[in-house]
Amino acid sequence: DAQSTLAAVQTLANGLGRLPGTKNVIVFSDGFFTGELSDRIKDAVQLAAKNDVRFSTMDTRGLSRDPRTQNFMAAQPFVTAGDLSSVSSDTSADVLSSLAWDTGGEMFMNRNDLRPSLDRVMQSAGTYYVLGYAPTRAMDGKYHAVTVTVRRPDVTVHARRGYIATAPAATAPVT
Repeated sequence: DAQSTLAAVQTLANGLGRLPGTKNVIVFSDGFFTGELSDRIKDAVQLAAKNDVRFSTMDTRGLSRDPRTQNFMAAQPFVTAGDLSSVSSDTSADVLSSLAWDTGGEMFMNRNDLRPSLDRVMQSAGTYYVLGYAPTRAMDGKYHAVTVTVRRPDVTVHARRGYIATAPAATAPVT
């Protein structure tokens, strides 16, 4: 399932790249485990960034995702050897956060009402500035972090956290 989902994300990012301007896509998911597929996630994020596609993700699991806090029919709480592990280490949500934050989108989680999140995505899609950046470093194929800040009060900045310095693909001559 993870491979199919990542392939669909890449296909969508590639297809939307043919359209001009910034594209916003909302992904509804309860997350998925990728294991050894971290390179596929990086490829999908890189393709989306290249084609100016922003993915915002909405974790559909809602509130009380920690099984230790749920009480199904007055049953005892779910206890495992890892019961004291941090609740915040959710590898399924990590894929959603990477897809959102690394493409300039937003991640929404731990909510039962998705309407405010949808409203926020719609509002930010209609009110943004596009800033261009021409790196002075050589195209070395490495990841380079970028930080965007503003001095104006009450302004929220959503930006990609960096870029991969890849040289543009050579175009074949038209015959």
